[in-house]
Amino acid sequence: MKKRIFTIVTSIVYVLFFCMIVAENPDGMLYNVYPDVWVKSIPEMVDAEALTADLNQLGEETNSPIGLRIAQPASETGATSQFTYVLFGEGTLPNGFNGKR
Repeated sequence: MKKRIFTIVTSIVYVLFFCMIVAENPDGMLYNVYPDVWVKSIPEMVDAEALTADLNQLGEETNSPIGLRIAQPASETGATSQFTYVLFGEGTLPNGFNGKR
């Protein structure tokens, strides 16, 4: 009987803990469910307009929206961030994503 009560109590604690994590960082959870690509290095001489044109072309060829995630500090200390997305290609951002063109 004690094992069963212990199992139930610890399960409730785990569920509450994970709900608290999701409630504190909903943008992170939303962001993590979509596939992503990391760019590890970029040549020093990159033309921003050419990069934008290439990303738009890639998005149109693959019929997939491509989003660039931009983190902006939401507080003076920089402890929290507010995320916005720049969309390339055709399509729309998923619900919950704040975007700009």
